[in-house]
Amino acid sequence: MARRIRRGRTMRRPSRLKFLFPIGLVIAFLLEGSISKLFSPVLFEKFSMVPYLTLMWLVMATLFARHEKLHIGWWALGIGIVYDVYYVGIVGIFMFAFPLVVYINRIVFKFVRENLVTSSLIYMGDVLVVFVLSYLGDRIAHIASLSGTQLLIYTLGPTLVLNLILFVILYFPIRALFNYFS
Repeated sequence: MARRIRRGRTMRRPSRLKFLFPIGLVIAFLLEGSISKLFSPVLFEKFSMVPYLTLMWLVMATLFARHEKLHIGWWALGIGIVYDVYYVGIVGIFMFAFPLVVYINRIVFKFVRENLVTSSLIYMGDVLVVFVLSYLGDRIAHIASLSGTQLLIYTLGPTLVLNLILFVILYFPIRALFNYFS
């Protein structure tokens, strides 16, 4: 890790995660839109499912790169602004929600051991927080017209199931990726 330089000082090699994290964030952002577009007949037929891959990448980076200085909160703010502009059209919902989730996760992950079960439960809570904030923002802007019951049955439930499946499938490969690059 460290290499010797003159006069006894050591210089730490910069982490390769500084390059992996933003590339993965952009890929997750683009894949999220592509999956939504490609599978829209399936994902938005009767039940509406939203794949939150960008959120998943932020949560996993917060979990697996705890000791790295990646400035995940700032990246969450930046990708939240881009997410709002590109997907929603109203700046503010995800710009606020993504950094909030990163902040909450930093606190929670200090007290919780990292494993698939606890991480997936925390991620489900994160999806719920982002989903509710998004719904409230849409209601305030008069974009959403679903009642609370319809929202729970036709959108929130399927969204949680889809994101849990994606999280379980991607958990170990992404953990291995972060371990390899750290």
